[in-house]
Amino acid sequence: MSFEIRVVRSARRRRIAFRIASDGAVEICAPPLVPPAVLLKAFEANRDRIENWRRRVLNSGRGSCGQFADGTKLWLFGEPRRLRVVPGCAGFDGEFKVPPGDEPAIQIAVAGIYRQLALDFLPGRVELLAEGLERRPRRISINSAKTRWGSCNLRGDLHFSWRIMQLPGHLIDYVIWHELTHLRWFNHSADFWAALGEKCQRSELLRRELRMFSRQLPRF
Repeated sequence: MSFEIRVVRSARRRRIAFRIASDGAVEICAPPLVPPAVLLKAFEANRDRIENWRRRVLNSGRGSCGQFADGTKLWLFGEPRRLRVVPGCAGFDGEFKVPPGDEPAIQIAVAGIYRQLALDFLPGRVELLAEGLERRPRRISINSAKTRWGSCNLRGDLHFSWRIMQLPGHLIDYVIWHELTHLRWFNHSADFWAALGEKCQRSELLRRELRMFSRQLPRF
């Protein structure tokens, strides 16, 4: 085996997961009390998938967190934007600008910029697309979800990850329509997909495009 394996434990984690670190190491993310033998067994059961995934990640030039430094390429509305590390306050003026610091600090600053951009854009866009719907969202909020672009609850609250701002506009609209459709169909039944298709043409193609586009985005 030609790569390092590291175990990263977290009290907030509930199950075993794998990720590829920026230095090429494979990290096994686990709850605190899972025995090493169980972690090794899980790795061996997924070895081929992990090695193929690691190869694709390294060939694409990014790890699971990316390298956040001056000149790093970020994404906004599907377009590449540069990260600039310069003295002063964090903000966006055509480029993401953050003050100097270590990589975790820079990531936090970048996330804060994305969150503000999402707060400025998403509520108005959701309200515009929801016009004329029988049921409208009760509340719209922005969160930091890593595995979901958006979500909806039975009360009619819509939640969107700030990470959605990396997507092209038509894919942002697709995610919004997906969650708006859940206001009527709180499942992924045939009726749900049919209703989504009525409001969002080529929904299946957009769903595949969303999966493909997300693979090139930095993970942090």
